[in-house]
Amino acid sequence: MADGRLPDTPDFESQLAIDNLELRRTYVAETRMLTAAEIHRLPGLHSRNTSEPASRWKAEGKTFALRVDGRNYYPAFQFAHGSPRPVVKAVLAELPATMTAWQTALWFASANGWLDGDRPQDRLDDDSLVVLAARRLAEPVYG
Repeated sequence: MADGRLPDTPDFESQLAIDNLELRRTYVAETRMLTAAEIHRLPGLHSRNTSEPASRWKAEGKTFALRVDGRNYYPAFQFAHGSPRPVVKAVLAELPATMTAWQTALWFASANGWLDGDRPQDRLDDDSLVVLAARRLAEPVYG
């Protein structure tokens, strides 16, 4: 490790997988999540299909979902007054396309230097700042 590289060993990979699993467990335990059926019951929504409109909103890039135990769960911070917050779609459009849903969720839940250390999910009323923070993530890092 003296040359700055991370070890490429099975033990390192195993520990990384364990740490990732623990991060996901903590996230699910601490974050209010909604199923598609719960979203379907939000005020003002009328559809016979209980996966609607959650699946449509996800396909349109207005929200994201996390796969947990074979089901999609939607972090509740994405919604206000029965609809997706428009800022979430703008943020999702700015984040790198290579990010997984879990990486996206953890980005929203992590302290962000562009937001004075606040978590993006707590600053969704500051639309332009949160979108800028997402855009900055895609910029190259120099140093």
